[in-house]
Amino acid sequence: MTGSAELEHKAFGKELTNKHNSAGGQMSFSSMTHKNVEKLTEEIKEGVIYVLSNFKVKHYLGHETYRAVRADKHIYFTEHTTCVKDISPGLSIEPYTFDLFALEEIEKNADDNRFLIDVVGIVMNVQGKVSTIKNDIETKRVVFQITDGRSKTNITLFNEFAESYKNALQREDNEHVVIIMAAAKIHKYEGKVNLTNFPATRIYINPNHPSVEETKNKYKEMSMVDISSDEEDETKEVILISDIKGLGTQFIEKNITIEATIKRMDEKAAWYYARCARCNIEVLQQNGRYNCTNCKRIIPHPDKRFRVFSYCNDRTGSIGIILPDSGVRKLIKKTVFDIQAEYVQEPMIEPFPDELKQLQHKEYTITLKLNEENINNGCTVFEAESEHDTHVTTTPTTEMSTNIKIRARKAAGAVKFNVDDGLQTRMSKNIKKEKDFQETKIHGFIPGKCVDQHELNLRVGNICLIKDFIVQPYKQEDKFRPVQNDHQIIFSNDTKIRDVEDKSMKFPDDAFDFSDHTELHTLRKNPMYLVDIVGIIQNRENIVLRNLVNKRDQNQSQVKFTITDGRLEMPNYTKEILATQRKKKTELLTIADMKKLGGEYIEAHVLLHVNIKNVKEKQNWFYSICTECKNAFQMEDKVFYCSNCNRRIPHPEKRFRIQIMATDHSDKLDIILEDREVRTLIGKRAETLHKENQKEKGLPSELTKLANKNVTIQILIKEGNVLNKETTYWPNNICEGYYFPEEETNQTTQTMQQSNAEKLPHLSGYLNNLQTHIINPLQTSEFYHPNKDFYISASDVILTPSTFDLSSPISFLAYHRAGPRMHICFEPSRVRAAIVTCGGLCPGLNTVIRELVVGLWNMYGVRNILGVKSGYRGFYSSEEPVHLDPKMVHNWHKRGGTALETSRGGFDLHKIVDAIQHRGFNQVYIIGGDGTMRGAVKIFDEITRRNLNIGITVLPKTVDNDVGIIDRSFGFQTAVEMAQQAISAAHVEAESAVNGIGLVKLMGRSTGHIALFSTLSSRDVDCCLIPENEFYLEGKGGLFEFLDNRLKENSHAVLVVAEGAGQALIPRTEAEKEEKDESGNPVFLDVGVWLKSELKKWWDRDHPGELSTVKYIDPTYMIRAVTANATDNLYCTLLANAAIHGVMADVVAKAKNEVDTKDHKWAWVRSVTNQPDFARIQ
Repeated sequence: MTGSAELEHKAFGKELTNKHNSAGGQMSFSSMTHKNVEKLTEEIKEGVIYVLSNFKVKHYLGHETYRAVRADKHIYFTEHTTCVKDISPGLSIEPYTFDLFALEEIEKNADDNRFLIDVVGIVMNVQGKVSTIKNDIETKRVVFQITDGRSKTNITLFNEFAESYKNALQREDNEHVVIIMAAAKIHKYEGKVNLTNFPATRIYINPNHPSVEETKNKYKEMSMVDISSDEEDETKEVILISDIKGLGTQFIEKNITIEATIKRMDEKAAWYYARCARCNIEVLQQNGRYNCTNCKRIIPHPDKRFRVFSYCNDRTGSIGIILPDSGVRKLIKKTVFDIQAEYVQEPMIEPFPDELKQLQHKEYTITLKLNEENINNGCTVFEAESEHDTHVTTTPTTEMSTNIKIRARKAAGAVKFNVDDGLQTRMSKNIKKEKDFQETKIHGFIPGKCVDQHELNLRVGNICLIKDFIVQPYKQEDKFRPVQNDHQIIFSNDTKIRDVEDKSMKFPDDAFDFSDHTELHTLRKNPMYLVDIVGIIQNRENIVLRNLVNKRDQNQSQVKFTITDGRLEMPNYTKEILATQRKKKTELLTIADMKKLGGEYIEAHVLLHVNIKNVKEKQNWFYSICTECKNAFQMEDKVFYCSNCNRRIPHPEKRFRIQIMATDHSDKLDIILEDREVRTLIGKRAETLHKENQKEKGLPSELTKLANKNVTIQILIKEGNVLNKETTYWPNNICEGYYFPEEETNQTTQTMQQSNAEKLPHLSGYLNNLQTHIINPLQTSEFYHPNKDFYISASDVILTPSTFDLSSPISFLAYHRAGPRMHICFEPSRVRAAIVTCGGLCPGLNTVIRELVVGLWNMYGVRNILGVKSGYRGFYSSEEPVHLDPKMVHNWHKRGGTALETSRGGFDLHKIVDAIQHRGFNQVYIIGGDGTMRGAVKIFDEITRRNLNIGITVLPKTVDNDVGIIDRSFGFQTAVEMAQQAISAAHVEAESAVNGIGLVKLMGRSTGHIALFSTLSSRDVDCCLIPENEFYLEGKGGLFEFLDNRLKENSHAVLVVAEGAGQALIPRTEAEKEEKDESGNPVFLDVGVWLKSELKKWWDRDHPGELSTVKYIDPTYMIRAVTANATDNLYCTLLANAAIHGVMADVVAKAKNEVDTKDHKWAWVRSVTNQPDFARIQ
């Protein structure tokens, strides 16, 4: 299933809820347990399209409340659910999908708490932010109204939600602010309906949705009707008790206010009642249990509310008033449970509470609700208004507010009245005794309160006589019954159990009702019953006890194993009984081949590469659907009314449906393109297109322009296409250009399971609305003819190591391949690319710059390419970047150095990123060494923090080849070639002198690759010193001893040293040890000059009077400044193109590559030079 998260994820209770859209335009509600929330919320970003796998689809049971979507099923996330970002082509899902209700229809849904509701309206009458303090907790709320021009409704938002909404509203300066409130909770207050926020609620202010503009237009065009209540304000004046008798029928169901004294309370009557916490109706106790007839369930611990009968009077008369829970609770500041807790030591005694007695002999302002009995029959027993005060306010009740107000007044004398008048005594319901139900097996249920009493009397295998139990039929919602029976027996405290000693009584030792293994798949769909199963356990040695935490956060043990009934060994059993149809792989076919497909392809997908020949001219190109049931309907009497949902649809959704003819070289085909496919091609909604073309007749130009487009269409083969030869096909996916399906094999899957893919940073990792389905321009380039193997997929990797031992477990590290992707994330016409070179020179720098410019220009059509001069500081310097094009850079590869100039240092993170933003760069290509790369990582982190859509990539410029992963860095081959010339010159100088020593210092700060490869290539080197292999000068096995022996043998010696070798031997001050260069690298002393000096001192000391010459050659700058050779030039092109493809496809990037002195290459060096490994002899 594919969907996009639409609502912000908010945890409430122990679950997380989420409303999302599917590819077909449907909405579904999903939930997950608390333990899965953290994992998935890290992966899910709002507005991103995902492919969900391994989830459950559950039916609602009927009692769930406040669902965000009106559907009978929902998606349930489990610990195995995976959520992968979708990268398939052509898929387009609407960012907003609402089921908008007309404001005038909200009230009729007020009593249905199963669903939340979506509404749209213009904001009006915004009140100031209100704060109240209750139990030392501050509650904030914002109150306002919305209108659609016909009706209006009140909205109250609370706490952080109210705060964020208020701040967002203040930033809007539009004349009419339109909001869409999604998943709002309907709440009744003072008999009137208002909307409030719920954990799933989301408010969109002036979103890009068709209903917003429609609402604004209707508000301007319609003459506003009187949207105030038709009812007159209820009487707010305080009246006398004697005046109540004179009130007419117009006061039925109205509220009145009196001031009266509570003379006494009826202490013999029940002062509280029990109610069902689910449906809020009163429940009665039967046989020691509370049963809710509405919910059809036992309420073990019902909610309890005050209901106190009082005798009240004023100076004109007396009446009986039933005081409600809300008023009593707020006056005494206790609940029924608080009072009952005081009598916990004496559970059978519940005297009339003293707290209630204290309410007597005080005068109160009381709001009464009059009913028909009071007005027509003169009933003198009244009910105080049970919910809210009658004062006009949009503020909901709080814990500290009350509808019974205390006022100090002089009490008047009491007047007698008929206590029993109109007061009905509540009768207990008689429970009819059920007859005994005899059956072979019956389920016995022992409530928790009786377990300790009966547990010792019940033993498996015992024959017992049981009496005084209840036979009760199962309820419809009772699931997982152990016996297929309609009744069960319920044990109680009165149930008696005794063993039967009569040995003559025989019962079967088992009473199983076995199910066949082949029926389990069908039976699992019906959770009404548990099943009995028999089988042989397989692989007993693999059974392991696992400890886990279940969905209720409880520790639990689990054992998994497999059983078989043995029939797997029967011939054809698996094939005929247990075999399931395998899903066919999506194939790329021609139209003619598709039309020849047989029955085995029914419900299979195929891909077609076709050209849209034409779009049918005379056709209704859109239709309207209900936002709830998604069924199509027509307008009747200028109103959209859905007879299926029995409601008016204020803003029906418009959807595309057009007929086209498509062709390829083999045949033609009639195709119906539905809404999603058309939106994918034109990038607009039907509602938007309809609005833009209201004055035009016929098809909009955007649809006629689809003709002659090359597209890839995924077709679902229907039964009618194969059996009835129906010629019209319905695609379920489409993309512009030709897309090739990826090949997937079992071998690849197995290999990837054993490999660990190196993760690359992506722009989509932090950008939620990144476009990821732009067709690569190479698809239509005149220079390229892409086939199925041309593009690199996300699963194409390079495995390392390339050699391994077959007798050992294989574990690979996988690196993603560089190369062109089918879909890119940057529109080439909007790319503004920057190229910068940093650090020292290197052969091939100009070649890389040239190939970046030519590649961006010719492959992707980018026309805005700029060169940043002078390294990192060039971003924020006053010098403008240089505009680059292929003509300008045509001969740059023939020049050494860098035409853009370079420098070390100058790294100021915030100045650089600010300049990148200011200059509008959205692709930055940085060429530099390890210091430059560290800076680039910081730039990328800052860009990520700012949520900028900017691609950063680094091309490693390190002539000494010290970058991991890649085989070599550019310029390395040229450096080795030039180093050989220096070695050859040193060899000539040494050979031509008495005891001549040729000393060559080569580049290589932390690695000695240039020295190693040059030594191997020249065959003239006597000793090679590299940073990876420490050496020492004096003593046995030291450098001086080796050179002494070599000079005695050959009369000359050639010594090659990498610049980073021997740094620990060179004396330096503490300040020099801490010194860094402008790129942040440690400053190295010149090992060549130091070693030349030490060689001279050694010879003068150990060979006084003997001739010797040290010829020192440092070819560093000669090597850095030359042009790249042919091999490096070709490699520079490869690197540049790989960088371009990577950035275009959303990949942004960046391990030291040291010489392994234990591998064969270093062994070759020692075999060529015969030098020691300088391991000290202890």
